[in-house]
Amino acid sequence: MSETPKQNPGFRWLVLVVMSLICFAQYFIYDSITPLGTMIKEPVNAVGRILAFDPAAQTLTLQTEAGQRTFTVNFSVPTPKTSPEQPQPESRTIVKLWTEQPSNDDPAAPSLSPAEIQSGRWAVVAFRDEGAQPKAVTVALSDTKPAGVPQGGLGLSGANYGLLFSAYAAANVFLVMLLLAGVLVDKLGLKISGILYGFLCFLGAFLTALGAWQGLPDLLGPLYPWLQTAFLPDWSPELKVMLLGRTIYGVGAEAILVVNNKVLARWFKGKELAFAYGMNLTIMRLGTFLALNVQAPAAEAWGLRGALWFAAVVMLLGFFSFFVYLALERMGRPPQPAGGPAPEEAFRLREAFSFTPSFWFISLLCVTFYSAVFPFQAFAPDILVQKFGYTETAAGHYTSALIFGTMIFTPILGWFVDHKGKRATLMIIGSLLLIPCHLLLGYTHFPPVVPIFFVGVALSLVPAALWAAIPMMVPESRLGTAFGVIGYIQNVGLMLFPWIAGKIADAHTVPGADGKPVVDYTSTMLLFAALGVLGFAFALLLKWADKRRTDGPSIEAVMLK
Repeated sequence: MSETPKQNPGFRWLVLVVMSLICFAQYFIYDSITPLGTMIKEPVNAVGRILAFDPAAQTLTLQTEAGQRTFTVNFSVPTPKTSPEQPQPESRTIVKLWTEQPSNDDPAAPSLSPAEIQSGRWAVVAFRDEGAQPKAVTVALSDTKPAGVPQGGLGLSGANYGLLFSAYAAANVFLVMLLLAGVLVDKLGLKISGILYGFLCFLGAFLTALGAWQGLPDLLGPLYPWLQTAFLPDWSPELKVMLLGRTIYGVGAEAILVVNNKVLARWFKGKELAFAYGMNLTIMRLGTFLALNVQAPAAEAWGLRGALWFAAVVMLLGFFSFFVYLALERMGRPPQPAGGPAPEEAFRLREAFSFTPSFWFISLLCVTFYSAVFPFQAFAPDILVQKFGYTETAAGHYTSALIFGTMIFTPILGWFVDHKGKRATLMIIGSLLLIPCHLLLGYTHFPPVVPIFFVGVALSLVPAALWAAIPMMVPESRLGTAFGVIGYIQNVGLMLFPWIAGKIADAHTVPGADGKPVVDYTSTMLLFAALGVLGFAFALLLKWADKRRTDGPSIEAVMLK
């Protein structure tokens, strides 16, 4: 068998770009719902022709474009008032249906009779579904199918919207899937691990889009009512399927990052490593940048569900890119240290998690820092809509300023780390920078694009130094496990804090004049600022512990070729 030829230096950068594409798609999926947050919390709209109306059974059945849908609600259709003091028009096109019996003097009481509803005209059904029971249902009737009626949102509360982000980390935390993934990457190898976890990323994105699809009841058939009542009855079947999708996606996404980080550590050594990580992060965050700028216009063009299906297609293409990487790997080979590859070490569970204090401090910094950035990023578009009056599309564009900052500075800072070191110092500066940015957004009306941009600068400073420091602390044979451990700790924060932020937002939500929720995000931003303070403290402890390391070079040092 002929030996695989050694690649030229440019080949490694081609490998980096191709490998980064699956992570690009992974980042796109994570943030694909971020610019859709306001829309996701809007009421659901279903348009269709009335097939059956049964006040006794409390059901309204429509023939929609997605198929036949039966909505179960608490109807209240009082007898039309005929008093001379309150003359009624000959026809009405709006019927409001309550979850509770309205009072007789309710000025919004409907005047349309059940017979009129049973006439079979087109209807628009809109409801807010925070759980098993709709909060409000409106039936708009017309003689012809209403033109230009949007599909509407999903009617989720702030807490349930936060759950979509928390679900990303749920299995990684409670089932220790990420710890297992790190070990499996070391034991199974990059090929099998990459295919397995890339497929889970796509499957999760597919199920997330499927859960929001209006044809879900017809697809599931008798499973749909079972899914409603079998467990967690306060959550709709749609929400349950989306949460399952985000959970599966989270397992694959975090594990594929472990694969990615180990691939880079194999192909890039010495003074190229941090710059390689920086370029990798730039390509990955281009996925976030595009998600923030593309998804809102996609929703306007194709509806909320169309935007989620588009995200699933992006993830499928990213999954295929890993097979391109495998083909490139067969064409070339990673550089080997002098004397050939190091012999494989026997796997010992006892030694797998025996890391230095510096490693544990960098792990704690990782969880607090990313918990102050990524959950904030999820709520940022709605903050811009609620507090600063931007449209959903504009809010997505301005939120992308965060990612724009990272795309500019991360490669530059990676080069700086390779040639100047100072990894712990950069982590201190980045953590400190978060604090005034979050406070400005929470307590002032300072132009929001400025602090959002500098959150992006912080998101360049810390990761450019953090991820390049891990190979300096851990032997290559245990890198998969190390990335799995730090990813697990990070996922604890990514699971808890989006949900906590959503609960805080719900506690400061009041109905607006148009019926849409109005949220005061001041307390939520205080939470993110507090996480920045904790990150700053752990960064200081990291620098202190690094000065006392005796098992390897200081992370402040310059790595040699």
